[in-house]
Amino acid sequence: RLLVCGGAGFIGSNFVRLRLDQGDEVTVLDKLTYAGRRENLEGLEPLGPCTVRRKALRAKTFPRRRYEFDGNDHHSGRP
Repeated sequence: RLLVCGGAGFIGSNFVRLRLDQGDEVTVLDKLTYAGRRENLEGLEPLGPCTVRRKALRAKTFPRRRYEFDGNDHHSGRP
């Protein structure tokens, strides 16, 4: 299970597609305010399990008991 910050931008969305093609379960975290566009993530359903959350990363965004990730990648242009 992989967390991708900034996964709705051009580079991040292509990375998400690559990881889904490789069989990973992906969660995308993107505020969709700078380069992130929901349209960049269209058509991901047939590739594999992908969840999109439109939020900034905060401690409360992912409660520890509910979400655990095996890795994360950061593709956000701004913090």
